[in-house]
Formats: sequence, structure tokens, C-alpha cells
Amino acid sequence: ELLAAGEGSTHGDSVVAVAFSQDGRLVCAGAYDGTLRVFSSESGELLQSLEGPEDIEWVSWHTVGGVVLAGSRDGTAWMWLAASGECMQVFAGHEGPVSCGTFTGDGKLVV
Repeated sequence: ELLAAGEGSTHGDSVVAVAFSQDGRLVCAGAYDGTLRVFSSESGELLQSLEGPEDIEWVSWHTVGGVVLAGSRDGTAWMWLAASGECMQVFAGHEGPVSCGTFTGDGKLVV
């Protein structure tokens, strides 16, 4: 219900990617309209709204938590601080969609 698109929803378009933080306390949902929403998985409370590129393809959390990574059909991947909503980095240069990605196990690299 929280992640559905449409009237009364927090998303304006279809939700296409959902990921839980490593500790399971947070959930991030990304939609085709370029919005990502961070919720408390316990209460369902909306904690943060993140603005990114349209056509989100996937969402991933940093291994320690607190940082969200998402890829898009436009050839970019974006990284945010979940608590503040600050965009930390935009990775550009792909010639096609960024259809998957994640942090390495030690959290030092994005692949």
C-alpha cells in the first residue's frame, strides 16, 4: 500500500525497485518518475524523499547502511545519503541503461 502508485500514494508513477537496508530497518522504493522514498520498515513512516533521474531501474543499500544507490535507463547511477536526502554523486558515462549495480562487500566500490 505504501509503495503503490496513484492517488494518495507517495509515488507518482509505477514503483519498480525496492530494497531493504542491511539491518532491515529501512526500505527504499524507486519509481519510474525519478522519485525514491525511504520508509521505516517497522512503522511505514516516510522518512525521506530522494529526487533522481526518471526511469529508475534498481535500488541498493550500502553494506553499512545510510547510503542508497540507484540506476536509471538514462545511463546514470545516483548515490544519496538517506537521512538527509543529499545527493553524494552521480555516476555518468554509460551508453545505455544502468540495469543493475551494488556496492562491493567491503563497501568501498560501486560495481
